[in-house]
Amino acid sequence: MSFSTSPKLGAAQSMLSVLCDHLPGLTLGPIQQKLFEDEWSKGCMVKDYWVEKYSVTDFTAGAWDWEKEPSSKEWPGKGEILRSGRREVSFIFPMPPRPMCPKETRMTVLYKVTAYSSGEPTGIQSVKIESSSVSHDIPYGDYFRVQEQIDLESQANGMLVTKSFAADFAKQTFLKSTIASSVEAAQQEACDKLMDVLRSCAEFTTSVQSDTSSNGSNYMQLESADSAGEESCEPEGEPDAGVVLEEDDVHIELSTADHLENEVTVEVWEVQRRTTIFHKNWRAPFLPTDGERRARWVNSSHQRHPWIIQTWMDAAASEVPPLEAPAAMRPSATGFEVVNAPPGAPSDQDGWQYGAAFYKSDHRWGTSVVGASCRRRLWRCSFLRVPVLETTREVTVDLWELQRRTTIFQSDWRSPFLPHDKLKKHFRWVNKDFRPHSWCIPDAEVSDGTPPVKIPEGWSPEGWFVVYVDPCDSVRWQYASDFYHSDRHWGGSSIGQSCRRRLWRCRFTEGCKASL
Repeated sequence: MSFSTSPKLGAAQSMLSVLCDHLPGLTLGPIQQKLFEDEWSKGCMVKDYWVEKYSVTDFTAGAWDWEKEPSSKEWPGKGEILRSGRREVSFIFPMPPRPMCPKETRMTVLYKVTAYSSGEPTGIQSVKIESSSVSHDIPYGDYFRVQEQIDLESQANGMLVTKSFAADFAKQTFLKSTIASSVEAAQQEACDKLMDVLRSCAEFTTSVQSDTSSNGSNYMQLESADSAGEESCEPEGEPDAGVVLEEDDVHIELSTADHLENEVTVEVWEVQRRTTIFHKNWRAPFLPTDGERRARWVNSSHQRHPWIIQTWMDAAASEVPPLEAPAAMRPSATGFEVVNAPPGAPSDQDGWQYGAAFYKSDHRWGTSVVGASCRRRLWRCSFLRVPVLETTREVTVDLWELQRRTTIFQSDWRSPFLPHDKLKKHFRWVNKDFRPHSWCIPDAEVSDGTPPVKIPEGWSPEGWFVVYVDPCDSVRWQYASDFYHSDRHWGGSSIGQSCRRRLWRCRFTEGCKASL
């Protein structure tokens, strides 16, 4: 049988990880039950993925070829295979308009689905879905197959979803790099569609459970028409009128006109530097001596603004202040605006002030760019507490956990302790740019092993989990000889290495129970 008509599992190269996300409220039981049915119908994640998200036609699933079926005599131990089988799927895939490509192509996908036991009867620890797909009618379709692996891991508060892929070539072609790039570019859309399908599964499971619990006296509580789908953000108590709190550049004034809303006026400085005084390429500060100013958006003390939870690189790339307001707060209709600072101070038509360095004193800034290598301007915005949340925000926090051992011959891993670790602020818990996170206690020792985050009032966590970052060991640690910022220096073996790191992630959802 030819390559084009026979997809095979097992890529000839290591797979590239493209997805690692956490879905709350989703359980593996209903998903694996649908996956192992003889007929893949609506509600099966594989069929919904292709039929609903890609609009394929003539979807046909072949018979199962079982490698292992569950035994009624003895339940497998934790991590052991509970059930495993293969089946082939064929359909017609509509192609986007491209030169020399047909409007549609026949596709064959070979699936292998494996469920792993949690060690308890009817318990599922994880499900692995391996696939190998071949497109029969596109140019060079018989030269390669796309290998994918999706891992669904059960967790106490939801499910961890990871995905990796590889383009496996059976024949050499001068278009190999072009084809590989095209396959990789399609993965972003594929991951988005996969997560949409899994979220639909979570909503479907929740609705079924709600319908089941509505029998007898367990009726669902219906909200009034005015509050359906919305969450009340009214403060439980009335604030004292006219109270003003000030800290750095955050001015908080409680409204006397309406006790349901609190107004917060936020000021943030934008700072930039140019390469030399003869250049005109202004950009975020980049010198090692610039320190926190490299985040571009700072307070009056030239420290990164406390409402910025992004990395330096992400914050510096933003053209407007990338501030994450407290829960239940929304910016005014005008949003951030450039203002003169201080009132009446000299500035150019765009609000910039120029200086030879980043001075904190206002009188050392002027409007002349001649001989100046630094500039600044002030942004201001008013935030209002909303009485009702019509939409809620979600914030994903990523934290590296860093550890060092005394020598490469010992296993006494602990928080970084060398003098240059402290000098570089390499604490145990850091942001993805190896800097302290606004929400985190950077050098705290914890008993449960999860990041010591001081959660701002009004934000609810969905639970911390360790992200799979390739390459890594079995517990997802990466190793290197020092705390390098570049990923290429990190590997999955601890031999001869004195430092290690692993990435923690948690999604926080905005709520209303917040006060100023």
